[in-house]
Amino acid sequence: MEQISTINFKCERCGKCCKHRGDLALTPMDVFQIAKHLKTSCEEIVRKYTRLSHRHNFPQLLIEGTTKQSICIFYDRNTGCKIYPVRPAQCYLFPLVPLTPITISDPKFSIRQCTSKSKTVENISVSEWIKNSCTRYEAEKNIFSWYIEQQPIIDFLCYLHKEKMDLVKQLLYCQYDLEQEMEAQIKKNITEIIFNLV
Repeated sequence: MEQISTINFKCERCGKCCKHRGDLALTPMDVFQIAKHLKTSCEEIVRKYTRLSHRHNFPQLLIEGTTKQSICIFYDRNTGCKIYPVRPAQCYLFPLVPLTPITISDPKFSIRQCTSKSKTVENISVSEWIKNSCTRYEAEKNIFSWYIEQQPIIDFLCYLHKEKMDLVKQLLYCQYDLEQEMEAQIKKNITEIIFNLV
């Protein structure tokens, strides 16, 4: 995918990007924020709203779809996204797609075509568009980048230790105190995963 520096896009919240999807992956940050927003536990979010992906060796979660159209389980036809303020990174970055390796100082993005006939806005920089579209990115970009960097390590270790998938899933997505600061807990849990699998 080609790297872009500017974007012509305005989200009209039409919901087309919420349908025919089986690829909406969740990060630990997404699970934490959604659980906090819905006033439930991370474990409940994982159990009730997700399914495991088989694209990686580690247990990556995908948002469950409803009906044959694979409509996101958090999407309501009448009101739109039920978790919009804490929508996952893959959603709030749309139509941007992070290019790997992602770095904090110079994130690189490509663009996915939006099928809506949405109005466009003047060309603005990718960083300005992200800043205007979601406060979560700025608040979480350090932990998001760190998490992306850890994924290949976790993936390789999980390949070597398939018998520890339940432990990895619990530490990666479920064992968080929603009253405590998120970033420190995620770093602690991922460090524990690596320690347990080395």
